[in-house]
Amino acid sequence: MSSTVINNVLASYVCEPVQREVGDSLRRRQSDIRRDYHEAVMLPESNIVDLSCQMLGDEEKRRGLAHDTSALPGGINSAVSVATCSIPWRDLAGMPLPPKTVLDKFMTDFFTSVDWFIMVFYEESFRQRYENLMASTLIPEGENGNFLWLVLLVLGLGAHYGSLNALDADADSLKQLSGGLLMQIEQRLLAITDSPKLETVQICVLLGSFYLFNGRPTAGLVTLAGGLEIAQVIGLHHESKWRGLSDVSRESRRRSWWALQVADKHVS
Repeated sequence: MSSTVINNVLASYVCEPVQREVGDSLRRRQSDIRRDYHEAVMLPESNIVDLSCQMLGDEEKRRGLAHDTSALPGGINSAVSVATCSIPWRDLAGMPLPPKTVLDKFMTDFFTSVDWFIMVFYEESFRQRYENLMASTLIPEGENGNFLWLVLLVLGLGAHYGSLNALDADADSLKQLSGGLLMQIEQRLLAITDSPKLETVQICVLLGSFYLFNGRPTAGLVTLAGGLEIAQVIGLHHESKWRGLSDVSRESRRRSWWALQVADKHVS
C-alpha cells in the first residue's frame, strides 16, 4: 500500500471524529440558543397598568431603602434633607386671592352648579378639608400639594359658573379671576399628574369635563384619558383590593371612579 493511501486512511480516521464532535457541538449550541430564546420571550402576561404599578412599587422600595441609610454618616437622606419646610399656601397659588367670604361663595357655586352632575366629592369631607386649609397659613411643602390645586380648581370653576348669573361688571371680574385660577392649574398640570393620587384623578375629571363643555374637546379628551390611566394605577377600579380605608374614603373613591367612567363614556 502506497504512502499516499495510508495517509488518506489515517486522515479519515482523524477527521471523522473531529467533524462529528464539531457537528454535535454546533447542534447543542443551536438547541441552547432556541431554548434561551423561548425562555426569553415567554414573559408573564402584563399590561401597561400592571407595569406602571410595579414601577411605582419599586420606586417606593428604593425610597425606603435610601431613607434607611439616613441615620448613617454620609447616608443618602440626611436629617436635613428629609426635613420638610412649610410655605404659605397663598403664595403657591400664583395670584392674589379674594377674602375667604368670597371664596366660600365660589365653593357654594361649585356644588350648586357642577357637583350635582359631576359628583367626584363626598361634600361634607371635602368642605372640612377646605376649611382646614383656609384656617392654616403654612402647608408642608410637597405634602399632597395636589389638594391645594384641587381646591383652587374648584374655586375657579365656582367663579366661572357664578359669573353666568352676575351683573356685567361683576361677571367680568369673576371671569378674569376664574381664568387666572384655571391658568395656574394648566401651567402645572404635568407636575400635578406626576403624583398619582385620588386628588389627581379628581382634577383630571373636573378640568377635562370643563374643557369638553367649553370648546376645547382635544384638551378634554387628553386630560380625561390621563385621569383614567392614573385611576387604574392607584387601583380605583379594584374596590376589592382597597384596604384600611374609612367609609368616607371609600365613598370618595367610588364617586371619583364613577364620575370618570361617566365622562369617559360621554366622550366615546
